[in-house]
Amino acid sequence: MSDEIRWMLEIEDIPAKAQDPLADAIMERFNGAVAWQSAELVNGRPLRDVLENCWNQQNGIMSCDAKKRADELGVDVYINLTALKSDIANSYLNDALTSRGDAALPWTIIPTPRPDISPVAKDEVFQAVKRELQQTNFGGDPALLIEAIRQQKRVMMEREQEKAKKSADAMLLLMEDQCAEGGFTRALTDFLQWFPVYPYAVFAGPYITRAPRLVWGRNKPRISTEVFPTFRAISPFDFVYSPDSPDTQRGTCIFTRTLWTRRELMNAAMLPGYISKTILDVLRDADSSPDFNLSWLSRSPDAAQRNMALWSSNVSPIEVLTHYGLMSGRELQKYDIKGLTASEFYNCQISLVAGRVIEVRVFSDPKMQTRPVYTASFYKTGGDRIAGDGIAQRLRDIERAYLASLMYLLRNAANASAPICEADYRRISAYLGEGEIGQLVPGGMYLSDSDLGNSNTPAFRFTHIPSNIPAYAQLMEMFMQLADRVTNIPAALHGEAVGSGAMRTFRGMSMLQGTATKALHAATDNIAYGVFQPLGSLLYNMNMLYAKDMSVKGDSQIITKGAEGLLQKEMEKQSAMEILQVVGAAASSLGQNINIAPVLSWSLQKLLGSMGVPDAVLGAMDMPVGAGNNPNPAPMPASPTGAGVVADVTGGEA
Repeated sequence: MSDEIRWMLEIEDIPAKAQDPLADAIMERFNGAVAWQSAELVNGRPLRDVLENCWNQQNGIMSCDAKKRADELGVDVYINLTALKSDIANSYLNDALTSRGDAALPWTIIPTPRPDISPVAKDEVFQAVKRELQQTNFGGDPALLIEAIRQQKRVMMEREQEKAKKSADAMLLLMEDQCAEGGFTRALTDFLQWFPVYPYAVFAGPYITRAPRLVWGRNKPRISTEVFPTFRAISPFDFVYSPDSPDTQRGTCIFTRTLWTRRELMNAAMLPGYISKTILDVLRDADSSPDFNLSWLSRSPDAAQRNMALWSSNVSPIEVLTHYGLMSGRELQKYDIKGLTASEFYNCQISLVAGRVIEVRVFSDPKMQTRPVYTASFYKTGGDRIAGDGIAQRLRDIERAYLASLMYLLRNAANASAPICEADYRRISAYLGEGEIGQLVPGGMYLSDSDLGNSNTPAFRFTHIPSNIPAYAQLMEMFMQLADRVTNIPAALHGEAVGSGAMRTFRGMSMLQGTATKALHAATDNIAYGVFQPLGSLLYNMNMLYAKDMSVKGDSQIITKGAEGLLQKEMEKQSAMEILQVVGAAASSLGQNINIAPVLSWSLQKLLGSMGVPDAVLGAMDMPVGAGNNPNPAPMPASPTGAGVVADVTGGEA
């Protein structure tokens, strides 16, 4: 791609005296958004606490209450239901969205049904009709003339439709190339790790990166520095938003925090929109100050682990805070940003490092107002808010109850595993050596004196603790079933045998699969509407406006694939398996009285196709085995109703 990618007004010459006030204004907005995030309630808890609870659940970290209970009972065990459910959801979504590789995009480009005819094409119609008037005698019949005009318009419309289709195909190919080079699939895979667990997951892009690439030129490979759009997933801990944000595209502002290497910053300094001098100053300060980047911004729970690995400050990544939000032209003029209307509001992308502005971009084109940051929730809870529900939130109370039941079960099992001995110390003390009190050895002989009370009771009495393991196990099973219900992800999906009777049949398992698929459908739709739709529109508009290749520009429209398209393979597999079962049962009961071969062939092809068998191989299934080699194939049995036509061995009709 070319260095001439533009979709914003890049500001590179902000006076030094205006940079600090602009940075202060952005940091004031950021601090306000952080304070709001700490106060916003999600399911009755502050959002920041919810995020940390989700982190702890996913990573198997006990809550304070659970840890205290474990210490009291002497049981240290953690069965991670959250990871169990989120991992299976992540596997299904990855299979649906990324299994086909970088070339599989969640969009399709189609020409409009009636593409606009350009002025040049209209002039061609006029000239063609004019020539036909000169060559043809219509005899003064206006109907013939009108028909001639309509015919020329139909020809021109077909030509324009063909041109629009070619441009749509070229646009899709360009977007596939951009996504493959920009790491779209890798970023989507990272996004799906966060998506099932947290109240929201964050995806970012396209944004422009400059990096060296190996290209082919003049019959040999060479290194070329290119500018291309890239994509990345953002940690939920590294994303904050203003209180008036129902999504990332509306509201005053949103912020992302990312880690950049020194090489990335140096490459950015050579891109339009970045303030090169400030970036060089930042890099110089980072190399000279050992504590330059130590928590100038608060980080996510894994920050300590990451910082421990960064043994030297001159190799540690640098935190970049990026603001995406509305600012008035009047406010921007205070920072010597010119060429703006004072009464208008502009979407601005402003990046800071250590409180210093390194990037200023103003979204100047009306078609490029989409902010390149998007969120989606696994469970959409309704209302104008970004945060929804994740699996961890739905399972929090159930997982805690399940874990408590497990602890008590294990403690009861330990107590019930051996009896408790009560001994009359007065009668045995004379025979105990030092350190032998409280010890019982199987098969040992223990001496005692006579019963001083003449009660004829033994010196040793054993008490057995009753085992309540079945009750605890039943309680845990109840909590596991509740986990299935509140998440809509049944245990059957992670390989457990569930249910009884009819539910253990193929049909019963298919019903469970269908229930889970519906939940995954809804989650995938949330991704489609929250991420794919605005992202695809932004990338499409960027190419339509600024791509140098004119062949991609035509009268077309971008359509986001929903769950129907993204999970189609899984749905087809389930449907084909159900049909095969029904057909098999019908064949067993009806015998030769019905011709099931067409249905059997169709369902088998669907099943094998959904499992990845190539179309060329499936096409060969249409021809019966031995067809073409046997001049006298066996006749197909006729339907008992007489419907259909079956060829007999003579070639006639039965």
